[in-house]
Amino acid sequence: MYPGCRMMESLKKGRTDLVIEVADNGPGIRPDRLAEINSMLTLLSENAQLGYGRQQSLGIANVHARIVLQYGSQYGVRKDSFESRGTVVSIRLPLNMLQIHSDK
Repeated sequence: MYPGCRMMESLKKGRTDLVIEVADNGPGIRPDRLAEINSMLTLLSENAQLGYGRQQSLGIANVHARIVLQYGSQYGVRKDSFESRGTVVSIRLPLNMLQIHSDK
């Protein structure tokens, strides 16, 4: 954690989704590195059924792969960052996840 850096958490409930956000006001992530991370998350979303989430990698990638496998590619982890302003990590889950889980 950087000196003076603060973390903020929020929950947003939509009609069908729940979004959990964790944000900070730190230095942010370099645009090239953020693009790499988001590219990896997109690849995992598109290929979750092929086992791409099983490799040893970022914890975020493993969490994202498990969510996508369980609930579909419209759900999962997303990262946004603004250089010199901070980073936001969002986790999108279906509100009716207990019902979806019991239907499988």
